[in-house]
Amino acid sequence: MLIQELVVLPRRQPVIDEFADHMTHDAKVLDEDEETGIKKYRYVKTGTNHYSFAFTYGWMGAADLCVIDLSQYGWF
Repeated sequence: MLIQELVVLPRRQPVIDEFADHMTHDAKVLDEDEETGIKKYRYVKTGTNHYSFAFTYGWMGAADLCVIDLSQYGWF
């Protein structure tokens, strides 16, 4: 979403800077079970990430409610 530059943020101001900071505080880590060799990803909190969770859940909910075909814009 943000990495693919599909989201346009409003003009820079303190709350937008805080949002951007929160969005950088989740890290994807690959864990491997030593006994089975099974690999799976998990997310690790590296700082305050409240806006990150809110944005992710909001985006997921909006995708289910979307009534136009966003694929024409390369979004889905």
